[in-house]
Amino acid sequence: NVKEIDFIEMPKVGEISGHHLFTVLISKKISRDDVMRLMQEKEIGCAVNYRALYTLKYFKKKFQYKKSDFPNARDIGERTLSLPLYPKLSEKEVKIVCDCLKDSFTQIGIKK
Repeated sequence: NVKEIDFIEMPKVGEISGHHLFTVLISKKISRDDVMRLMQEKEIGCAVNYRALYTLKYFKKKFQYKKSDFPNARDIGERTLSLPLYPKLSEKEVKIVCDCLKDSFTQIGIKK
């Protein structure tokens, strides 16, 4: 169960969701990109689907936004990871994704 995995934050009940992606926030202690790389090496389809707008080329150029302008957006953008979600995702596959996520933290060297 993904709720039982240390070092991630789950979306809060009642938050607005697109219901087409399952995103979690990776702990600040861990590089989200390292976790994603390790998951992809195990053929788990995860991705970064949400980035802080100020990091996108158009907004940087048009408005000259700086990294320090939006600390909350930066934090969320750097920690959000989308995990597999699709209608025929089985319980067995959910367990595999959860186990790979836990293993990624272990490989990175993060302990409880």
